[in-house]
Amino acid sequence: MYSKQRKIYKQCTRKKNSLLPSFRRCIRSLLLIFFSAHAVNAQINFGELQKLMSEEKKEIVVYITSKNCTYCLMQDAQIRKNRQLQQRLNNDFYFVKVIAESDSAIVFNGKVYVNPKPEDPYQMNDFVNVYGKNEAGNVGYPLWLYFDKDYKLMLRFYGLMPPKNILKVLNEIEKAAKVP
Repeated sequence: MYSKQRKIYKQCTRKKNSLLPSFRRCIRSLLLIFFSAHAVNAQINFGELQKLMSEEKKEIVVYITSKNCTYCLMQDAQIRKNRQLQQRLNNDFYFVKVIAESDSAIVFNGKVYVNPKPEDPYQMNDFVNVYGKNEAGNVGYPLWLYFDKDYKLMLRFYGLMPPKNILKVLNEIEKAAKVP
């Protein structure tokens, strides 16, 4: 009889005490979500870019997506999951994410770029028309633009890129920027 009571007592106390570890796990999960969301959202907008570039010049990475691009959603998920890539983009570069069909004005290197037909859901902002088109006049998404400290376009890449390749490109850009 005593052993049965002891089992019941252990079960009851285990249940009471099991709330504390599950509560801790819940709090840890919420904190992780909060801080990971903050890390992903550490990208800046073009308005902040002008101010930051006047304070400290860095290379600029512009990531352009489209509202209707499935590959862009996949690229976003890859960026969100890769902590090393997030840290590199947010610490060593100015990372700007843009939606191609954005109707807000973009100020870049002293020039203003607007969407000429904001009512058209497929009309690109002029920034994308100027910097995003290849030699044939086409644009693909996701679109990665890499600029040096003087706003000169160094590299343009179209399509889904694995995080390890993005990191390689970032390393090469830093090496090229250090060479006088």
